[in-house]
Order: sequence, then C-alpha cells, then structure tokens
Amino acid sequence: MKLKLSWWIGASNRMWTFSKLEQDFNILHPNHESSFDNALFRNRDQIFILGSKLTSRYGELKTILKDIEKLGENAKDSVALYTLPYLLPTASTLKKKGSKQWKPSKTEIRDGLIFKVSSTPNLQSDILGRVKKLEELGCTLQPFVAFVGEIVDPKEVFVVVSTKYKYKVESISRAVDICFKIIQATNVEYQSESKDVWLVIQRGFYNIRTSFDYNFEKDYDYVNHNVKNLLHVLR
Repeated sequence: MKLKLSWWIGASNRMWTFSKLEQDFNILHPNHESSFDNALFRNRDQIFILGSKLTSRYGELKTILKDIEKLGENAKDSVALYTLPYLLPTASTLKKKGSKQWKPSKTEIRDGLIFKVSSTPNLQSDILGRVKKLEELGCTLQPFVAFVGEIVDPKEVFVVVSTKYKYKVESISRAVDICFKIIQATNVEYQSESKDVWLVIQRGFYNIRTSFDYNFEKDYDYVNHNVKNLLHVLR
C-alpha cells in the first residue's frame, strides 16, 4: 500500500536529508542513478515538438517554447519538464469529501509537479495556500518542486517534501530527480492531480515498474491509456 507522506514523516525517526533517501532509492533501484538525466536529454526535443502543437491553446507554452533553440541546456531541461503536464489529457479525480468530482486544470496538474511561487519570502505561505486548497478537495500534499522566478531562469529551486521539510537545489531537473527518488524511497503516493505525469516520468524516464502500478492502471484505465500514448512517442 502506498502511504501518505504525513504518515511516513510521523513514523520515521530518520534525519530528513535527501542524500540519505537517494541512497535508499539506489538500493531499491540499482543502476537507475543516471536514468533520468539521460532520458530527459534523449526525449527533450520530442517533448518540444509535442508541446509546440498545443501553443494555440496554452499561452504559457507559446511563450516558453518560442525561442527554445536559443536556451542553454539547463533551461531546455526545465522547459521540457514544465511542458510535460500539458501533453496529457485532463482526467477527473474523485473528490473524497462529498460526491462531486474535481477536474484539475492543466495549471493545477503542472503545479502538482512544478509549482511557481511568488517570491522566496512567500515560499511558506504559498505552500500553505496549496495545502489549504488540497484539504478542501480532500487531498493531501505530497512531494513536489517549487521555484522562484521564471522557468527558463529560476532564481531559486526547492524540493518541497512537506510544509516542514524543504531543500534548496541547483536546478529544476535536479529537483524533479530528487523528488521522484524521495517518493520511491519513502513509498508514498504521487500528488493526486499529477499522478499520471509522475507515472510518465517513472516509466518513460526511469524505466521503473513497481508492484503498485497494476492497481493504478486498473483503477485509472483512462489515465493509463493516456500514459501509454505519450510513452509510445517518447524513446
């Protein structure tokens, strides 16, 4: 059973450093230390091609992909990951409080992976705002990436494990890599509104399958179909 992160934090007496959790990930999934970087570089251009077909629908994609060939390597990595959530069709997520369904927007799906905060001093308040919104929807906060500035040139990047544990790292791609490894090492759930994007990262970038994937696919056939379609065009 996948866990809520709040349960894991409460049950664990370990010192919370992502380097220790990376070590745990490497034990669980040997020979996958560099899988993400290699796959991101290999699939970046394909993500840009797919994203360029959606620029008429999403103004932000048009802005960040307009001069993509002029960007440096780190910026291209960041833009590719920021584009990824737009490539999957939006699916409804059952609201746990009440009978209504929540259909997250592309922005909400993206924020569950990579979240832009207004400023470094507002990091904590912006995170608490996300927590409040998720609680109203009957969801919990799971690990995600946050940044200050613009995606092509972020001023600061953080891995947000919880409202208490946040780690400053050097780049968006490094943050996504660490975030994924923390999720796997602690056996916690993906952020609910972004779980299909995380599954693409798991399968397409790390080539990892787990015993929990079958239940995910069984319960969310529509998501799995979308994931398969995207993975088909990624190498």
